[in-house]
Parts: sequence; C-alpha cells; structure tokens
Amino acid sequence: MRLGMLRLRCSIIAEEALAALPGGAGVTVTTPCGAYNGLRTAAPSTAVVVSIMRSGDALLETVRAIEPAVGVGKILIQRDEEDAEKRPKLFYCKLPGDVAARPVLLVDPMLASGGSATMALRVRARAAGMERMHP
Repeated sequence: MRLGMLRLRCSIIAEEALAALPGGAGVTVTTPCGAYNGLRTAAPSTAVVVSIMRSGDALLETVRAIEPAVGVGKILIQRDEEDAEKRPKLFYCKLPGDVAARPVLLVDPMLASGGSATMALRVRARAAGMERMHP
C-alpha cells in the first residue's frame, strides 16, 4: 500500500512539473462555453531531468515513465564530513551538452538544508555560462 501511494505522489509531481515547462505556444480552444485562449505546453522532449543521485532517481524514473523523450543528467553531491560546516561537495556531474539551452527539472525529494539543491543549481548556472547565481 505504501509503495503504491509513493508512486502515485511521484506521478503527480512529475506530471505537474512537465505541464509547467516554459516555452508553450498560445492556442485557442473551442469549448461548449465559448473560446478559451490558453497555452499549449512545451514539448517535454525539450527538457532535461537532472537527478541528484540516489534520492532523486525515483523521481527521475517516474518522469521518464511519463515522458521517455526527456534528456537525463546526473549529479552526485554529498555532505563533506571532513568540513567543519558540513558543506556539500560535488563528486560527479554528467549533463547533456546542450543543457544551457534547455529547461531543467531538478529532482531531489530529500531537502534538509538545501545545500545539495543550491550546489546543483550553481552547476547548472555554470553550464549556462553564468558566473554567479542571483538570489
């Protein structure tokens, strides 16, 4: 029962994230109540799903089950136990070559201090040629 609920929650999160991708074109839909001006969602194949390895892989696989055409990136970030402040340390990064030009879904369900997510965003910013991230 619990595994089924986890899969359902992951599916809802993945579907909402894919639906919110930027770059959709305007479209008019005719309904029984009249015309509605909305946005067609961007093609999910334009996105890259970047998993913070281990915990993010469950969400990555859910996104790929919904939309197999998405690009995939992996980042391994762990807390540096030798550092007095336990700051995150980047151990591995494999991103598609065109990640700078594509929308990125960063998947990591384990959020404590936010250090890993912040480092992952900095890695993405560097890949896009941005020297520093603005808050």
